[in-house]
Amino acid sequence: MRLTEMRARAVEFQRELEHTKSQLNVDFPWYSYNSLSNIDHIDQLLTGELRSILDLIGKGSRVLDIGPADGDWSFFLESFGAKVFAVDHALTNANEMRGIRALKAHLHSSVEISDTDVDNNFRLPDGQFEVAFFLGILYHLKNPFYALEKLTRQVKYLFVSTRVARVSPSGLPLDADALAYLLGTHELNQDRSNYWIFSELALRRLVERAGWQVLAFKTYGSQQSDTNSLDRDERAFLLLRSAYRMNNLNLLEGWYDADGQSWRWTAGQFSAGIPAESRQAKKIALELYIPPLLIQKFGSVTLSATIGDHPFEPLTFNVEGEYEYVRALPAALANQPLCFRLSDAIAPSEADDRELGLIVASIQLLF
Repeated sequence: MRLTEMRARAVEFQRELEHTKSQLNVDFPWYSYNSLSNIDHIDQLLTGELRSILDLIGKGSRVLDIGPADGDWSFFLESFGAKVFAVDHALTNANEMRGIRALKAHLHSSVEISDTDVDNNFRLPDGQFEVAFFLGILYHLKNPFYALEKLTRQVKYLFVSTRVARVSPSGLPLDADALAYLLGTHELNQDRSNYWIFSELALRRLVERAGWQVLAFKTYGSQQSDTNSLDRDERAFLLLRSAYRMNNLNLLEGWYDADGQSWRWTAGQFSAGIPAESRQAKKIALELYIPPLLIQKFGSVTLSATIGDHPFEPLTFNVEGEYEYVRALPAALANQPLCFRLSDAIAPSEADDRELGLIVASIQLLF
């Protein structure tokens, strides 16, 4: 669906939700802000080819909504046929998540709701997500780096919004450096749940070091924004893509831990599982690097792959460097892993006790 049409539908959907809320006999306050108004900012954020990102939200897609308040955004996304997972924490939710649960029951919705504190050691619903929304939550977290880093493993595209500032309370300029201001318990609307306000540069650095690539970044609001004034509020909206890029398969045997840049060494043999929800994939694609030592030692190496009884055309490397390995998948994918085998690998040594094959920067399914 075109983004302009989605924006128009959001207006009507919000009107219907407000009417529904007014008809329900509840003993708690509804969340007081219009969550669906974020579609206006997203509409301005996305330009060119990026405007098609929201086309990923449709029948069969898996979408994550973190901090959904009363679930307005979750139920709206569900109306496009997506399987939506809403993650919030009752202790910090405006009505202890009674609002989203009441609406789910009334709407006979299939949105899966979980009470999860993403500020601590948390686990998301199993599986991978094409798109996730993390709107207005980041500055309420004690540990924003931790939350963002965990999300990069399961989410391909992430929409983020948070408050940013250009000036500290003492008048110190923030926008020239990667600085964050830690709010006191009585600053910014007397809300103890507010923690970190970032400069724009700090926010960019945070998401990049947490494993995300910034595809779009736009701010709205005061150009003289500070950290704690209600009338000098500035918000940043970002579209991020996971730099982990291994997030729509299950890595099985033969993979070593990722380094800080998210690439991984493999052993001579390694494998990956295709989740059930991804079995409509058309291709498997690897971005890989053949290290110099491999060529120096063996002259050339060949990468072979199979899934079940189906072999893929092998690829031989005679020169070190970066390569792409892209192969069409068979039409009907069974519950069998993708198995890769390198003709030669570097044996363990005193310097490194691992068997080393090649380096994978990305392995992903293409649809």
